[in-house]
Amino acid sequence: MPAPSVVLFDLGGVVMDWDPAPRLALLSADCGLPEAEVHRRVFEDGLARDFDAGRYTSEQWYEAVRDTLGLRMDFEALRDVYLGVFRPPDHELLWVVDALRAVTRTAMLTDNPPMLLEALPTRYPELLSRFDPILFSCELGCLKPSREAFEAALARLDVPPAAVLFVDDTVANVAAARDVGMDAVPFEGLVALRRELERRGLLPDGAGSQGRAAPAS
Repeated sequence: MPAPSVVLFDLGGVVMDWDPAPRLALLSADCGLPEAEVHRRVFEDGLARDFDAGRYTSEQWYEAVRDTLGLRMDFEALRDVYLGVFRPPDHELLWVVDALRAVTRTAMLTDNPPMLLEALPTRYPELLSRFDPILFSCELGCLKPSREAFEAALARLDVPPAAVLFVDDTVANVAAARDVGMDAVPFEGLVALRRELERRGLLPDGAGSQGRAAPAS
């Protein structure tokens, strides 16, 4: 198969891990509602999904969550709670990305809200230097696995679907990417990813190992 000209990565669950449990616990402790009720009001009833889709600014979303839950914390505290679910980027995966950048473009497509997008320059500058463009659902106005999300990403990348290899940890997103004509693989760990990249001629044996990554620029 011809080598793709863009490798498009998901963020959460691929480039960095995330754990929503502490966020629920902190919100519950602040408002006095059980964690299950906090989850229902914010994450099941569409408030978080609308935030990811760009229907709220960060400040508007704070006000909506404050009113929905009866929060006492201020905007800055909620921002810290929200962003606290994200772990630092996986440096072993970033070594692979650095090796890829020597032979192809690397980009990102993530379902996340303005609050994380605004924090990238200060919290995760290593992502800005490795992925271009970084496409957020809140900017595109649509979420994976919708066809609209992938078509919007292709328009921004300015390449045909067959030129893209998409990597995501969610099976439905991988299937949706294939439906629009992308090559796509589920993320099942770094060893499996390296194997898929090597099979497509993107990663020579040994490239992207610790100590062999190209410097970010």
